[in-house]
Amino acid sequence: AMAGWAIPAATDIAFALGLMAIAAPRTAPALLAFLTAVAVLDDLGAIVVIAVFYTAQLSPTMLLGAALTLAVMLGLARARVQRGLPYLLAGALLWLLVLKSGVHATLAGVITGLVLPQAVAARTQRVLAPAVSWGVLPLFGAMNAGVPLAGLSAALLLQPVTLGVAAGLLLGKPLGILGGLWVASRVGGGWPAGQGLRSFVPVACFCGVGFTMALFIAALAFEAGSPLADAAKLGVLLGTAGAFVLGAVLARALPSTQ
Repeated sequence: AMAGWAIPAATDIAFALGLMAIAAPRTAPALLAFLTAVAVLDDLGAIVVIAVFYTAQLSPTMLLGAALTLAVMLGLARARVQRGLPYLLAGALLWLLVLKSGVHATLAGVITGLVLPQAVAARTQRVLAPAVSWGVLPLFGAMNAGVPLAGLSAALLLQPVTLGVAAGLLLGKPLGILGGLWVASRVGGGWPAGQGLRSFVPVACFCGVGFTMALFIAALAFEAGSPLADAAKLGVLLGTAGAFVLGAVLARALPSTQ
């Protein structure tokens, strides 16, 4: 069960922003920017966790090949190569080498995204965004979110993994974020104009929308089809739904969010 400790770590950027737009369409731009920043940073952190803690035996040869490929990509960027094809080929090779090295291949995608020049990254995003938004994400969620209804029971709902994951998303993340903001304000940090700690309460709740990334970590942590895997998925679904409902209620109850 301890293998699932990282499941609540990630925020699903697309789902969190989409649900907040539905529940609180007049949310202040500064709060939306904060939600985006938190989602990006903790997703990057989750990917690092995957690379470090959910990695099989490492292959030094493949890691060296990945490092050399990364050096080539950095050279392309430094030379201001603006064509996408060289980065596509190098990125595909990097993905393959990282996969064969034992490190989870998602890290290759993050590295490629960070290395791409801004113009190339913008073109790539325009091309891929529709397919990702309307194809990849829904398909991933549909394929990985399923909890067998035949196995749904009070015992599964009260399973420690279910409760732990749900509590991590619904309570742990908002409390951690708000606690961090409070500490930052006490050591000299400022608030956006017209906003205070209570303005960030609904946003912190929406950060508990984990869905796709949390399901991905759950799939790495537990064997597919096992009771622990089903419990983790159920915890993600319950925690995400609870975070949305709580965030929506608080967004309407706290006018300072608008």
